[in-house]
Order: sequence, then structure tokens, then C-alpha cells
Amino acid sequence: MTALPQFFRFQNAAIDDPRVPLAVHFDMALDDETCSVCGRNWPRYIGEGTCEISEGATWTDAIGVAGMRPPFLVSEHVVEGLRRLGTGGFEAVPVQILNVQSTQLQLRSAPTYYYLNVTGHVDVDWEISGT
Repeated sequence: MTALPQFFRFQNAAIDDPRVPLAVHFDMALDDETCSVCGRNWPRYIGEGTCEISEGATWTDAIGVAGMRPPFLVSEHVVEGLRRLGTGGFEAVPVQILNVQSTQLQLRSAPTYYYLNVTGHVDVDWEISGT
């Protein structure tokens, strides 16, 4: 199974839950890259991203992104966990939150969020993830 459909499952779960923050106005530079294995071209985000948070009640480890790309962002806690496990196949690209519209979220400091740029193959174990 490819990673992209699995990642959209996270996006749908995040968007459907009003407690989960929703990133809007996501902006990041795009560059086309060619896969060294299959030769396929795909857009790849480069540089630091920015977004605004439109809703949510508590900062979570994964937040949905309105629109198609990227499907979700993850907290530094998730990135550190993946690295401790020795997981590869991705680079963590920081995303700066420019504005938080939710009054509940404004009361707490936001964790650092990242876009996971898949550079290889990343599998998600849905049973363990609880999604």
C-alpha cells in the first residue's frame, strides 16, 4: 500500500473532529523531483512552511490541513518518536504558525509542527495508531 492514501486517512479523522486544530492557508514552496527508482515526477515541498490555525480546542500530535496537500502536520513529539524508532523514508520540514483564530488554542503554547516529506516508503500500522 502506498503512503499517500494512508496519510489522507489521518487528514479525514482530524478534519471530522472539532477538537483537533485545523491548519488553513498552508503555504510552502514546491519543487518537482524525480524518483530515482521509478522515474516518476512528483511535487515536493521545500523550505519552511507557514499556516494559520482556524479552529480546535487542544493542541494534538497530528492536525488536519484544509485542502489536498499536505494532508496533515505532526508535532515535534511525533517526529522525535519516529527518529527514536529508527524510522526513515521522510524528512521533517518545520511549519510556522502565523495566526491562531481559536480562543481555546490561544491560551496554550503551540508545539512545533512539521510537514513529513516522504522520501522513501513509510508504512502506518492502523491498529496501533488507533485511527
